[in-house]
Amino acid sequence: MKYLYAICFAFISFLYNSANAETYYVNTPVLNLRSCPSTKCEIIGKLNSGENINVEYHQSEWAKVKTDKGNGFVLKKSIVKQSHSENTDFGFIFVTLLAILAIAYISYIKYKNDKIRRQEELDLLNTVTTIHRGTTSERRLILALLKYGLRPNTIFHDLYVYKHDGTTSQIDVVVATCVGIIVFEVKDYSGWIYGNGKQPKWTKVLSYGREKYYFYNPILQNKSHISQLQSLLNEKVPFYSVIVFYGDCKLQDISFIPKNTFVTKYYRVIDVVENILQNNPVANYIDKHNVVNALKKAVDNGSNYIIGKKHVENIKDMLGSDRIFK
Repeated sequence: MKYLYAICFAFISFLYNSANAETYYVNTPVLNLRSCPSTKCEIIGKLNSGENINVEYHQSEWAKVKTDKGNGFVLKKSIVKQSHSENTDFGFIFVTLLAILAIAYISYIKYKNDKIRRQEELDLLNTVTTIHRGTTSERRLILALLKYGLRPNTIFHDLYVYKHDGTTSQIDVVVATCVGIIVFEVKDYSGWIYGNGKQPKWTKVLSYGREKYYFYNPILQNKSHISQLQSLLNEKVPFYSVIVFYGDCKLQDISFIPKNTFVTKYYRVIDVVENILQNNPVANYIDKHNVVNALKKAVDNGSNYIIGKKHVENIKDMLGSDRIFK
């Protein structure tokens, strides 16, 4: 779409420059058109009295011109500048207005199409979750999975699962597939990411190494989520862990990734899903209905205000920031 705008503006600019070009006419019976600005240069054509020419630039006593008989140089004293007629100005204004209307129409069509697309995506998203749950990146992941062709009733978003100690664990996205259960952990970071599947902390580097930040190993984090889901579902099917990085980050050095675990940028997440679906055998579920119902209940927990508030309080208590005195 931006190329259409550029073409329209270039066209208007061309019209403007054309309308304001220096147009002259020949004021002598015959005017020699020469190959260079000198009377010694070759005569490449002859211009008649009253003939129109366009001047590109002036050079001392000469002018570089464009004519129907070719381009060359003529004596400035033998040409006279024309004034633009009202018709020329009107034509320029008319064509400019047409170009502006064309840009406005293109903008309207783009706006209308974008609005339709956004509404279609919202309707598609609403088959799984709402615009108010989770993060923007989580919702982008769900849209990608839906557009890929996964059924809405197999995708579960923003789940809260009870642990043995009565606290809850929040899980971003879970997908129940024919080969097992895929558990997604979504991260939204910028900078260079360094990590080892066995280390408790990973590193985020910004400003070309001048700033470093540490965050909990997302592989271990999602491993804990999977362990909690296994206890909840009581199924022996395979579980697959997928860590998806959104944002302007680069996976600089990631190593020691466990089996059935994948780390990916968002634009390759469908490649990971295809890899899982195509390279693993069909799973033998004990009770598919129980799996779906348990995952739905975990999603419902996430929409419960009291459970959500308690989850936040538990996290604050676990971090213990109020118990640090500096």
